[in-house]
Amino acid sequence: MKKIRNIVGFMIVICCAVIFGMFLARMSLWGKIVHKVKGSANEISDETNIVVGQDQSFTSDINIDILSRHSLPSLERMEKSDQDQYVNNLEVIKKIDLLGIEKNELLYPEKQMSSIEKNVSLIKDAYDLEGDRIVFQGTTSEELQQVINENPNIVIDINVDQIQLHDTITLIENTMIMGNGVKFIAENDLQYGFKGENISNIYVNDICIEGNIDYGLYFVDCSNISVLSCKINGMKQKSMCIIGTTKGIEIRNNQMCNNHAGGLFIAGNISNGIVDSNNIENNGGTSNWMAGIVLTSIVPNDKYNIWEMFDEAHHFPHRENYHAQSDCPHDIIVSNNQVRYNTASGIYSDGAYMCYVLNNTVYQNDKEGICLDYATIGFYLKQNIVKENGRRARQTDEDLRMDFVLEAGKMDDGSAKAKLPGVSLDDTAYNIIENNLVMNNYGGGIKMVRTTVRTLIFENIVRDNNMGQNYMFHFFGIELGAAAGDVNGANTAANFMPDYENIICRNSITGNHYSGIFVGEECYVNDIFDNVIMESQMFAVEAISKRFNSIVNNLSNVGIRNEFQVK
Repeated sequence: MKKIRNIVGFMIVICCAVIFGMFLARMSLWGKIVHKVKGSANEISDETNIVVGQDQSFTSDINIDILSRHSLPSLERMEKSDQDQYVNNLEVIKKIDLLGIEKNELLYPEKQMSSIEKNVSLIKDAYDLEGDRIVFQGTTSEELQQVINENPNIVIDINVDQIQLHDTITLIENTMIMGNGVKFIAENDLQYGFKGENISNIYVNDICIEGNIDYGLYFVDCSNISVLSCKINGMKQKSMCIIGTTKGIEIRNNQMCNNHAGGLFIAGNISNGIVDSNNIENNGGTSNWMAGIVLTSIVPNDKYNIWEMFDEAHHFPHRENYHAQSDCPHDIIVSNNQVRYNTASGIYSDGAYMCYVLNNTVYQNDKEGICLDYATIGFYLKQNIVKENGRRARQTDEDLRMDFVLEAGKMDDGSAKAKLPGVSLDDTAYNIIENNLVMNNYGGGIKMVRTTVRTLIFENIVRDNNMGQNYMFHFFGIELGAAAGDVNGANTAANFMPDYENIICRNSITGNHYSGIFVGEECYVNDIFDNVIMESQMFAVEAISKRFNSIVNNLSNVGIRNEFQVK
């Protein structure tokens, strides 16, 4: 008998090695993860990123839907009667119809990205950067404003080191500025460094904005915006806001750091955009809408007051129905950014749809690394590093009270006991989470808080999360939840329901998670298969739902708990 057990154990080890090797081989084809530690375990170098090949063009199979390409079942697997009872009346599903989205479109993320890239490439056609130039050598905002007003369609080539911002610089149609590293400094209080409204073709390159300014760059109902290689740091509110209806944005290679209320804020019907290769770090504020990057459907009536629809603390919006909003960010690629050390989340979405989050390093943000919230639909998360988020060490007691977790108490180090996951989904549908590295987060790895529907989570490496485990909370590698609504929360119209019709497959889930995968009460028709789950404290899969969920062909060195099968 002992010999048989040894043989079985040996075969399990061999199978694990083979399958894990397949994961690593696939990762090596798509990219390479470089991780260098400097000094202590809490430090990470700027070299921590995903290095991809020079040729990032999409393959010919972009015209094949992602389910067929990977031999996966349909997302809609319930009987028609069950769909009508559990899914079709959910507000997040009805929003798909409100937006006029064909559900089939959501299964072609690479094709959609290719279309966005082509559209954004056309922005450059609006500028004549090789045309006439004027060299600016003034030293004040008044002088620059005069040159802008008198010289549309001409590149303004700034040839001084510093310009005093006495007043906000108002951009006009066809403004092209080559800053050459010039510093704009405001000694007196200004609401905006630069602003533009109802204009097209704005090109701002290589400027630095510092001083007593609420918002560095502020755009309202503009189109064809390019902001490249700029430094907008230390603002009293945010680095950059893009508000209203805007088509065509290119935000590349900028620094947005040390601001008091987040970094980049995109609100409204903003489409055909690329946010790429920016450094967004160490921004303050603990509201979800103070994250490093925010994509939100909350558009103020007064577009020059982004907090108009929020409470006095700017923590929660005064809105009862997120699902009725159709002016939402969409068709935006967020790629290759360093989003680190922010007091709120790294990347936050409420109500945005069909956005693509790729190759970002999301590291040591105090709340979630990436949070998809309030009717976020059709996001594609791929090849991101999501690491060491969710510690909640920089939030005050008042911050924790507003997040409804103060009563849970604090750890000996002063951080909250209620930790947060690397990736969070709450009231969302048709999202795809593929081939990400999610590790060392203080809450769980990937958490579907509730009402997560028809989401595909596959081929991710989920490793060593549950870093903040304590006697009140423990956390999972991947969690399918059924949480009740927050007490006195802002979104009373949301359906606080369990998770339905999700697919969790071919993930490598290793390390000290309480259980590798957790399936909460009343979760129904979720498929969990072909995962490698090792070293969990309790179970490979812990399903406390007494409703049917398919849990098959998962490889682990610990057992499975499935209440549906318990008689």
